[in-house]
Amino acid sequence: MNAKKENTANKKGDSFWDVERSVFKTSKGDIKLPIFYQDFSYTHFLYWIDFDRAVKKLAGTDFKACKFIHGKGAVMLTFFEYRQSEIGPYNEVSLAVVSYPSKNKQPALIMPQLFMDAKKWTMGAYVLNLPVTTEIALAGGREIYNYPKFVTDISCSLKGKKFSGTVMDPDIDRPIFSVDGKIGFLGWGIKLWHAASFISYTMYKGKPNRVLTEVDARYRMNLGFSGRLQVNPESRHSMAQNLLDLGLQGKKPFAAISSEKGRMMLNDGILIE
Repeated sequence: MNAKKENTANKKGDSFWDVERSVFKTSKGDIKLPIFYQDFSYTHFLYWIDFDRAVKKLAGTDFKACKFIHGKGAVMLTFFEYRQSEIGPYNEVSLAVVSYPSKNKQPALIMPQLFMDAKKWTMGAYVLNLPVTTEIALAGGREIYNYPKFVTDISCSLKGKKFSGTVMDPDIDRPIFSVDGKIGFLGWGIKLWHAASFISYTMYKGKPNRVLTEVDARYRMNLGFSGRLQVNPESRHSMAQNLLDLGLQGKKPFAAISSEKGRMMLNDGILIE
């Protein structure tokens, strides 16, 4: 949005990276857009929640919670481990409500969009919290996208179907929450980069903002997860409060989408007029 255009040719000889790029000047240095992530893993957890809880969390934004066929709302909790990127290695966790722009009608089909090219999505996920482990990731996220980021320690491990992850509270040096368990056995693995991509939403300078993240990865989508989300009752952090407000304390996700290795491009945001 505020980035200066840069005419750079793709020198990697790989069509995935063959895009026009720009430069955004942040308080921690220049960042090229899209941001290239050459090696990362991720695990998306999907939770059904009470629809009214989702509605309340989007109050004051230009987005509405998606209402699924059984009357529920949905939340995506995602752990990212970026082993190699243009802004260095770091970890990140996203807490987001599945939603759509208020100016539009509720999408007729929601779940099927997860298997479509994300460029065609009419829904996405409004980000409530986005902790990261480095200052450059903090600056880029806040200044380019207005993501609600904060810096803290994050641990995550995805090995086969075993997953464990913890986000620390930077104020008390204790966990905000943790997740630990095994991904369900009912599922499948496919390789379609556009089907692994996704849309996130923020408010940027008072206007709704749409961010496309393009992913090239072999991934699995499985039903069920053995572990329950555990929120630390001692934490007073906004992320702990959001998890509690959404009713996620002690809750199991209904599905998990995971990949042990992939690559990614985080595009500049586009204001929704």
